[in-house]
Amino acid sequence: MPVKYSIRYLLFKQPAAVKKNILFKTVADFYNSDEVLKKVFIPRICFLLLNRGKVKPENLESFYRKYALPKRAFFPLFLKLKKEYYDNINKKNENIKKYIEAGIKKIPPFIVEYMNYFLKYEKILSRKVSTFSNSKLTKRIPLNRKENNNPVIWKKLIYPGTKKRIDLFLKYKTADWNDLFKKYLSELKKRYKNYDENYSKKLLSLFVFELPIKKHSEAEIKTKYRILSKKHHPDIGGDENLFKLINNAKNILLNN
Repeated sequence: MPVKYSIRYLLFKQPAAVKKNILFKTVADFYNSDEVLKKVFIPRICFLLLNRGKVKPENLESFYRKYALPKRAFFPLFLKLKKEYYDNINKKNENIKKYIEAGIKKIPPFIVEYMNYFLKYEKILSRKVSTFSNSKLTKRIPLNRKENNNPVIWKKLIYPGTKKRIDLFLKYKTADWNDLFKKYLSELKKRYKNYDENYSKKLLSLFVFELPIKKHSEAEIKTKYRILSKKHHPDIGGDENLFKLINNAKNILLNN
């Protein structure tokens, strides 16, 4: 026998934000004062349509007929309450989205390029592609959640999905980004059998060298190394840990 829900249960299941709305007390009063409503039990689909505010005012008459509901002021008012709730959520989400997009524009472009690249990289891994080449992965993809199909780890670690996370990213230095990307690639290794560890080490090394993701000549790598060494050498006040990363990256890039 199909499960049915009472109107009382519908009210009970509302989130705190709905119950705090001044309209909720009026809606609850309509229910408490109506003996007919107290005897109404609705099927799951009807419950979901009401709970998600999916019934438009112009469709109420057919909604009443379809589910044999009594015509009561409770229903249009409840739907109005839910519409306000979802409108507020959508507005909040839109504000968060704009905040994140504005934050992404403040991140150095070459870092955003790597963030986008890792999105593409994980998408390919998730499709069980067994081999990789630069040509397959250099296509740029906008940093946009709508583009995400399977990259669950990218969403979790790389995509700045909250205000707090984008604020944190804006404080990151090269070593912080390196740690994040290293952690991300480590999680890829655990999840995908076709993960290429040598290729991933090369990606991290290119990032440390602030180079685009493509093949570079030995001369290019050595030239970039000299520039970075002069800039970050501990003897002239540079970061010792970053200098170690640079040296390690040079060895990886020259031996691949």
